[in-house]
Amino acid sequence: MGLQSFVRWLLPRADHFYDFLERQAAVAHQGALALARFGTAEMGSAQEVCDAVQALEHEGDKIVHEMEEALAKTFVTPLDREDLQKLSMELDDILDLTNATARVALLYGVETPSEASKRLSQILIDATKLLADVLPALRKHRYAELMDVAREVRKL
Repeated sequence: MGLQSFVRWLLPRADHFYDFLERQAAVAHQGALALARFGTAEMGSAQEVCDAVQALEHEGDKIVHEMEEALAKTFVTPLDREDLQKLSMELDDILDLTNATARVALLYGVETPSEASKRLSQILIDATKLLADVLPALRKHRYAELMDVAREVRKL
């Protein structure tokens, strides 16, 4: 047992921070999927897409608030509290920008997305899927896997 493993064993468990991040990544992915349904038969209108993305954005904000409350109540966190907060805010930004995209489409009366918009939506789906799939590796301290996926996301 290495020193880091021993220290982790001694410290109190605060695994709920990983839960917050994993939930945020899942909601960001759901938001990307909702946005991509714009112009399709299953959810065609800009209003329907905007409403769906807005609901997910509110869910994401709720998770951010839960994380902030937990950070305020916890003395020892599994990662630096600044790192947890920054990652949480970055995941929230994904949903905020997805929501802004849906709202702008509604505001400007866009009825069908362009081919370029569809390609960008697919990139967003791919990136959020990668994030949602890899965040459980953070809980298991598989940092090399996280770095590999971070490179893939940057490529996208």
